[in-house]
Amino acid sequence: MERPGEQHAAADGAPEGAPDADSRPVAVTLRRGRPLAPMQRALWMSQRRHPDAPVQNMALLSHLDTTGGEPIDAERLADAFAEVVRASDALRTTIVEEQGTALVQLLTDPPRTSIVEVARADAEAWATERAHRPIDTTVCSYDSVVLVHEDATVSWYLALHHTITDATSSAMVFAATATAYAGGEVQLDSYYDWASTLGRAAGARAERAARFWRERPAAPGVGRLYRTVRTPTPTATRVPLPVDDELFAAARARLAGDYTMVSDDLAWTTLLVTVAAVHLHRVARVDAFAIGVPVHNRSDARSRALIGPLMEVFPVDVTVEPGDTFRSLHRRIGRSLMQTLRHAVAGTAPAADVEAVVNVIPRAGLGSFGTVPATTRWIHSGATDASHLVRLQLTAYGDHERELLLDINAAAADPEHVARAGEHAVAVLRAVLDDPDRPIGDRSLATADELAEIVAWETADDLDGPTPGVVDQLGSLLPRLDTTVLEDLDLALSGRELWRRVARLAHWLREQGVHRGARVGVELPRSADAVLAILGVLVAGGSYVPLDPAQPAARRARLAERAGCRLVLDRLPDLSDGAAGADAAAGADAAAGADAAAGADGAAGADGAAGADAAGAADDPEPLPLPAPGDEAYLLFTSGSTGEPKGVPISHLGLARYLRFAVECSPTARPPVVPLFSALTFDLTVTSLFVPLITGGRMVVVREDGPAGLARVARRTDLTWCKATPSHLEILERLLPPDHRLETLVVGGEAFGAGLARRLLARRPGLRIFNEYGPTEAVVGCMIHEVDPDDLPAVEVPIGVPAPGVTLRVVDEHLQRVPLGSPGELLIAHVGLTAGYLDSDGPFVELDGLRFYRSGDLVRLADPRTLVYLGRIDEQVKVGGIRLEPTEVEDALATHPAIERAAVRLWSPTPAAADHHCVRCGLPSNVPGVHFDDEGVCDTCRLYERIAPIVSSWFRTPQDLIALRNESRERRSGPYDCLALLSGGKDSTYALHRLVDMGFEVYALTLDNGFLSDQAKANIRRTIEHLGIDHEFATTEAMNAIFRDSLERYSNVCNGCFKTIYTVATNR
Repeated sequence: MERPGEQHAAADGAPEGAPDADSRPVAVTLRRGRPLAPMQRALWMSQRRHPDAPVQNMALLSHLDTTGGEPIDAERLADAFAEVVRASDALRTTIVEEQGTALVQLLTDPPRTSIVEVARADAEAWATERAHRPIDTTVCSYDSVVLVHEDATVSWYLALHHTITDATSSAMVFAATATAYAGGEVQLDSYYDWASTLGRAAGARAERAARFWRERPAAPGVGRLYRTVRTPTPTATRVPLPVDDELFAAARARLAGDYTMVSDDLAWTTLLVTVAAVHLHRVARVDAFAIGVPVHNRSDARSRALIGPLMEVFPVDVTVEPGDTFRSLHRRIGRSLMQTLRHAVAGTAPAADVEAVVNVIPRAGLGSFGTVPATTRWIHSGATDASHLVRLQLTAYGDHERELLLDINAAAADPEHVARAGEHAVAVLRAVLDDPDRPIGDRSLATADELAEIVAWETADDLDGPTPGVVDQLGSLLPRLDTTVLEDLDLALSGRELWRRVARLAHWLREQGVHRGARVGVELPRSADAVLAILGVLVAGGSYVPLDPAQPAARRARLAERAGCRLVLDRLPDLSDGAAGADAAAGADAAAGADAAAGADGAAGADGAAGADAAGAADDPEPLPLPAPGDEAYLLFTSGSTGEPKGVPISHLGLARYLRFAVECSPTARPPVVPLFSALTFDLTVTSLFVPLITGGRMVVVREDGPAGLARVARRTDLTWCKATPSHLEILERLLPPDHRLETLVVGGEAFGAGLARRLLARRPGLRIFNEYGPTEAVVGCMIHEVDPDDLPAVEVPIGVPAPGVTLRVVDEHLQRVPLGSPGELLIAHVGLTAGYLDSDGPFVELDGLRFYRSGDLVRLADPRTLVYLGRIDEQVKVGGIRLEPTEVEDALATHPAIERAAVRLWSPTPAAADHHCVRCGLPSNVPGVHFDDEGVCDTCRLYERIAPIVSSWFRTPQDLIALRNESRERRSGPYDCLALLSGGKDSTYALHRLVDMGFEVYALTLDNGFLSDQAKANIRRTIEHLGIDHEFATTEAMNAIFRDSLERYSNVCNGCFKTIYTVATNR
């Protein structure tokens, strides 16, 4: 409790010990106030950005141990501190703002130290709670409280705002108070007098320093630690690093040898900047940045005796180079630090461009209060400069052992990261000390517990038992099925008929020289013929290569040539009854290929035959060998980042294992009915091609592309299973009718937003949605996540966990496992992985005896343990020096309630300079697509010459319109001259205004088709109110049905809107 007669706590939640409203200290204004010193300005701006946070609180708790001696007199201690305050203009500082300018005003009657009774055991908790209260510098810039304990000892809590002190100054305040307590005289120089000399008499060194910092390029931004900073915050957590005596001894030994510098503090600073640089590089994936180092600026006798903030943070530029060892990086950082110190002149610190700070805090001055032993603790305020992601601080008071502290900004790490960050930093420190010549990336930062959890998660249990090859499965199942398995327009094929046709085609292909592993181009549009061609090639033992017939002929020919196609099927041969090879069934009683061991994954079943039960389909058919597991099943060309398509061969083993995973991980109660509507050249389509056929289901070929194809999918209400991209689903979600029987939806090919998942579930309650991920090289899909309707994430649906037998690893650029939750590149390994690209090695790497594909995708292992897709590494962009993931910007935008979806891309136009212009209109030659004739006239002007006479015949003058209105008024039966359609855009709004200006009585109508934005509706309402006319928002419950019909008929929704507007308008 507080003693009677002492300073009481302020009302309304102000810090205890601060002056209350009726007894505020009187401030005297000096020329309206002094300007802030350069050091104060940077600190004040940091505080000003977050005025309600204790960003600049510097709080110390010192226990004065008088056990066995004369106890400290709390009143006398309060008097002693008051004497120091009166002697120091810095301590009497208040900061006020006038017209946006911060000014210093000095207190004439500063607040007195409070005295309270607090149990000694509770003192640190009391001080921590107190330090979390921001100091109100408009009233007073310090908070001083003496805590009287039950054992007659006291602790002194002293919180000074950083704008009036620094670490050295705080120790000087402590020492000066001890002097005053002992009866000594306290004489202090004026801080503001010293600060006023800065810049007025700048010498050559100061001028050189100022020029150096002006000319120094700004450091690249970081923008992330364990996660990208979306909303800066001053909230921070302090993590004491688990550094024992042995590790400190190892550090001292290295500082005396490999890492020696000219002074102890400089050696520690260089070592810790190196540790912070490696930590930042490994966790945030950055190679160039700046780390701030506080410089005390106390280079002469006067400045060394000043109480006040002299410290400034100067940047040390860091560059991490390929192949760096700890020694080479330490040496480079040492040179950069020395360059910083050479130009670190008081008052010249550049604008802050650092997001990490390393601080070696002075040791002297706080170990004793005069002759009384003192134990001093630095009390963390729970806040930091919002621009600082991390601070690494070495601190010790008096003779106590050094302590390493890590302050982590809450915006840059979640609680799981914070809990482990200290161990990650210590792992770096140990590595730096263990072997200076070790490469900086040769070990993981993850803790032993993290590594154990990560390794256990990485590999899923393999599939149980053997996996038959796809040809084996088809030959065993299809000949038994008399039900329809393939629909295309009016064609409906049973399983038996489909297999019969496939067998004939397979034999014909054999006759054309298609042998085991031979590639056959399939240059057919999406159709039953294309399905037959693909299956026929597989049964013949070949590898199918889909070629898009819509692509230019030269491109198709180039791809077929690169693939070495034995032949290209652009139509199927006539294999009707009586033709060569008729009724030749493939696979009946067929022996396995030479390399297909019975029972092996992807090979024949136990009896070594495919389609044994289909023997009756032909008279003693010639058997065709089953493909071996390692034989190539197909070759897909993917669009590479270089623009040259990459050929990706996939084996029968890889295809069979993927399809088994696809069927078992998204099971259905009955054989699925599946639309085939995506491009055959897209690996996502592989799922829709085979899943219905190997499960006894039915495939429905959708020939239309784009929205028209999706409209057909929506109209086929008997479809139960579908695989599609999120781009497909954005349209399909609007078109699905209420009676559609879709049960299972597998999503792939793109990032899947949680908002779209919510809309799909709202449209089809009970729908099972699976998000499947996998690059072409990993055979369509290698992980999966089932969407939980009750636990949807805020932004992106996770991509899941490893598929059976798949190993996934998340690594940094050094191929080391990243800590849990940290971003890294996804590596994929499994036995069906592509063997390599058609004519290049590809991004594969051997690690721990496994061959991994480097996906180039950035992911993180979230909690619960599922992978979250963050974007492409090669799509990272730098904006203002900060490395950004476009998907993370999209996610941040999508969290805004007014934004449903977002797409982010970096576009840097570099137009060529125009070398001439159109002689008529002046159009420059660098406009894309423009051409000029021999007379220098552009094709746009020539086009205008041709169409202007035609177009002008379609229009009349405003006077003609007025005459038409006057004539029609004689016949009108209602109050209006015309109906005007108003969309809310500028064109229809302008037309409406012109009609009203011309004297028309207008009835305005707007079709609300479900896509009209709130902004457009607001514009419409404003316009109607301004013009004072009648208006109607018209709509119909049948809009979705109209859209489906319009897409089916015209491949667009515009015609449906026009029809609706006409119908609604003519019935008004």
